[in-house]
Amino acid sequence: MSLRDDQFFHKCELTRTRDDNFELRYSRLRRNFIKIYSVNPNLGVTQHYLKSKALIREEKKRHVTQFWMTIHPFSSLTLIWDSFMIIVLTIAYFRLPFMFFDYLKYYRSSIDDLNILFVTNCFYLMDIVFRLFQGTVKEDENVSKIELHLGRCFLLYLKGTLIFDVLSTIPFLIIRFCDTPDSNDLLQTTFRFMALLKLFRIYDYQNYLRRFLEYINVNDNKSDMILFFVSTFTVFHQFVGLQLLPGIIAIKFFNFEPQNFWYEDKNFRDRTLLSQFIVCKYRAISTLFGTGFMDFQPRNVFDKAFLTFMMVFGCFTRCVLFVKLLVKLKCMQYHRYKYEEIMNQIHKYVRHKKLPTKIHEKFRKFYDFHYRGSYFPEEKVESCVSEQLKQDILMHNTRVLTEKVSFLANLPSTVFQTIVSCLHREVVLEGEVIASCGEVGDAMYFIASGTLVLLSPSGIELGHVSDGSFFGAATLVLENERRTITCVALETCELYRLDREDFNRVILPNSALLQEIERTAIERYDHMRFVEQQFRRRTSTPEPFEVFSMPSDTEYEGLIRSPWASTSHNRHSTIAGSGTK
Repeated sequence: MSLRDDQFFHKCELTRTRDDNFELRYSRLRRNFIKIYSVNPNLGVTQHYLKSKALIREEKKRHVTQFWMTIHPFSSLTLIWDSFMIIVLTIAYFRLPFMFFDYLKYYRSSIDDLNILFVTNCFYLMDIVFRLFQGTVKEDENVSKIELHLGRCFLLYLKGTLIFDVLSTIPFLIIRFCDTPDSNDLLQTTFRFMALLKLFRIYDYQNYLRRFLEYINVNDNKSDMILFFVSTFTVFHQFVGLQLLPGIIAIKFFNFEPQNFWYEDKNFRDRTLLSQFIVCKYRAISTLFGTGFMDFQPRNVFDKAFLTFMMVFGCFTRCVLFVKLLVKLKCMQYHRYKYEEIMNQIHKYVRHKKLPTKIHEKFRKFYDFHYRGSYFPEEKVESCVSEQLKQDILMHNTRVLTEKVSFLANLPSTVFQTIVSCLHREVVLEGEVIASCGEVGDAMYFIASGTLVLLSPSGIELGHVSDGSFFGAATLVLENERRTITCVALETCELYRLDREDFNRVILPNSALLQEIERTAIERYDHMRFVEQQFRRRTSTPEPFEVFSMPSDTEYEGLIRSPWASTSHNRHSTIAGSGTK
């Protein structure tokens, strides 16, 4: 065991048992095959369902020893096949509307070229066989169970899409291999139309995509949005070919004359395939979205029935898509909507209490600074994490202290972590007084962000302190427990407070740290007294228009080298009552 770059590395030195080496019982070829068709521990979906290495190993052992004929759903082979089927289904769904154009071509010239559909149907048949030997994840009363028994997996597939998969694949392959001049034309057409049942495989298409996105660790929100847009585009794309469906059914099954349908017009028949596709696309979008459908006058009862169905279905689809899109957007922007809700509640609270506008503005500034326009339940989030992670978060948030506070930067990590764990975060708005001269001091403060002005008892500006500085330590290390300065925020500041009790427990035992804080506190206290004496000596002169003499070089050097400005942005802070700027 060793520590390297703050990470813990463990090299096991225990002797592995026979159960741990169960894979060694098999030949090298079998072991390599096990790696492909059994559990892959590196996949994100595996780590989602099997949360420890022990569970992964037990699942792998159960699979290999008891259900070796089943392909595990978390295997590399499943990932490869799912990726392949995504490509096949994408091509098939893109090609499926063009099948109707092929039917038009068939009725005119008796030529039927459906090679792409034939190849994809062969892959569909392979997919059916693959799924018959594949395990599945069974969701039962919010409990996920990995089912590997082939009989139970078959029943789950049978309850799902097995019937639609078989009916949309097998008949097409049968007529493809048995196509002869003496074949029943009506039966062939019926079998070909059964290919439309592949539209029900869009559920499988979504499952393949969802599993693939889980494999590559895409978060749920992005995964849902991808599935939403892909499914919507696929469904709308299929309606392009369905524009020709009523006419084909009427001509083939009810012996209607082709001239009774719009697609037999010369201006449509003489177009190229791409131009015909665009016309059908326009017709489908117009009827589904209820825009421009009056451009298409129905010529018979089939056209009327189909256009009515398209408009009703389009209205229902628009409502579903609109609601789903709003829900997804709200989930993705929930933190912003929640923040706006809180701000509206604050506005109503201010109006109910009849508070002045100034207080309302302070409310707004506080929440803007604390949440940065996005609400998050901080306490709820941190309550679920481990103490070590909480400590890591706090160390990250207070990293400015190690970068700019010299005596903290040189501390051992354990001592610094102890100090940081005692800090309490505070947000101070512009113009608020953090410490007042004469009050009993019970804490010191570290500045994470923001700028504060320090004033002497007479109101003289001693200097500015900003990110990484501290103040208020004098009341904790000196005998006088009353504060000698007033501290006012010049902007919204984020502070970390160290109370007296924690100071005595953590700082006092560390003599070197205590001496450094005492030295800084004494320097600041002496500087404040010097400036105060200079101010009182000059203001006590009875002549109101006396021209003050400039301070000596030594005095002036003491003024501009203010210990308050040692860590501030403006290292030459001005003294308000000294006459120098």
